[in-house]
Amino acid sequence: MASLRRNFSVMVTGRAIYAAAQWLLIIVLAQLSTPDTLGHFTYALAVTGPIIVFSQLNMRAYMATDTLELFTFRDYLYTRLASIIAALVAMGAIAFSTDVPGTAALLIILVGLYKAIEAVSDVFYGVMQKHELMTPIARSVALRGLIALFAMTAAILTENSVILGAAIIAIAWLAVLLLHDIPKANKLLVTKKITHRPRVWKVASTCFPMGVVLTLMSLRINIPVYFIRNQLGSESVGYYSAVAYFLVAGALVSGSLAQASSPRLARLLQSGNKRGFLVLLYKLLIISSLVGVGGVVFAYIFGDTILRLFYGSNYAQLKDLLVIIMLAAAVNYLSQLLGMSLTVARLLWFQLFSNGIAALVVFMLAYFLVPSQGLVGGGIALLCGVSAALICNASALVVKLQRVASVKDRNSGT
Repeated sequence: MASLRRNFSVMVTGRAIYAAAQWLLIIVLAQLSTPDTLGHFTYALAVTGPIIVFSQLNMRAYMATDTLELFTFRDYLYTRLASIIAALVAMGAIAFSTDVPGTAALLIILVGLYKAIEAVSDVFYGVMQKHELMTPIARSVALRGLIALFAMTAAILTENSVILGAAIIAIAWLAVLLLHDIPKANKLLVTKKITHRPRVWKVASTCFPMGVVLTLMSLRINIPVYFIRNQLGSESVGYYSAVAYFLVAGALVSGSLAQASSPRLARLLQSGNKRGFLVLLYKLLIISSLVGVGGVVFAYIFGDTILRLFYGSNYAQLKDLLVIIMLAAAVNYLSQLLGMSLTVARLLWFQLFSNGIAALVVFMLAYFLVPSQGLVGGGIALLCGVSAALICNASALVVKLQRVASVKDRNSGT
């Protein structure tokens, strides 16, 4: 069995490189293009993100924790391909049926395309993660991030074209899928005769609540963007998204912890080892808490300097928004880990309720606060939403573990 510490270290390194590269990509657009161009690009991310996330149905998490082998890899792969095709159709319909400018519409298509390719790679990541083989995943993730950064930078410097950059990213990410991800995963797959058809509908229906959960999580981050664009315009979207990316980049720690530890947590819970489950979960929560608090303190002390250094003097005035975003990030780290624990415990439908409440909170507060408070209003709405999700997830996990303990006591009594 692979070392959990080593798996975490390689995953956090890979995801750190990916997050840093994506962050630098935003910085490149902020420094070398206009806020309007950055707004078009980040709006394309906001539109395609929830659709791609839903199409994934969070199958990778289910695959990695499927200790009973309920489905074959072929079941997962065919389900992912079917859902991705549907997602591409949906994104095309949105791009050409809304009132967005031509550049933004084409960006929605291209960003959606390279995100769809990444979603296919995610199925092969699931095979590696289940075997606790995290190094190839980390390598692939890091490579994707660096490719995206260099492609977009080159396209902006040579042709001043964000469209060209997105197209190059799609081609390069397809090459990573074909030349790295598929060969690495194939070495771990057990070849056996399969007589049944791919159970696409069965996998989709089983993972459906998880897909909706991740979509709601994506929506709660992007809902302020939609209100800001409608109320304040694309330029304001560029400013807000540049600052809000600190939340996305910071999630690499909790995300890496969740991915590296979920198979082991699943085995502990499946075997009835509640104490081992809680000890590991507490360690993960403590690490994430320290990272979150550190981010808030750093933003409070150096926020204006950080924004001026990375994005330019026009962004330095957004320090208050940065502090709020980092507070939301700190809460989100804990909520993300607890959500992963609920997936391990197979409380899939409750997560739908929890994240539905969170998205509703963000929507309602953004509706009232963005017109009056501007970008800060969007940040406050996001903070309240992730806080609601944290409270719901923690409550559900406590109830679940109490039930596990009760069942164990009854069994030991008989």
